[in-house]
Amino acid sequence: MSSQHFHATFGKSPTPFQVNVDPEFIALTKEKVSLTRMAEDVDQPEYSDGPSLHTASVVKDYWLQEYDWESVQHELNNEYVPSSHYSRSVG
Repeated sequence: MSSQHFHATFGKSPTPFQVNVDPEFIALTKEKVSLTRMAEDVDQPEYSDGPSLHTASVVKDYWLQEYDWESVQHELNNEYVPSSHYSRSVG
């Protein structure tokens, strides 16, 4: 697995691939989310300096308790046109 944490071939021509993110990377991401300490909320105009504490907490809870990457990955690979994902080097 490359440092990008997913499998894909990069070349001069577009190459079809399936979304296949390393499960260890997903587990590490969830662990990092679970260890996130929320800061004190500040009284500022909404989103002037990032999401509110409430919004960030809701997203954190969703990621930890509800979000299922495996089912999303399955849907991306199986419920859309086969080979609808392509990789290519740019530059």
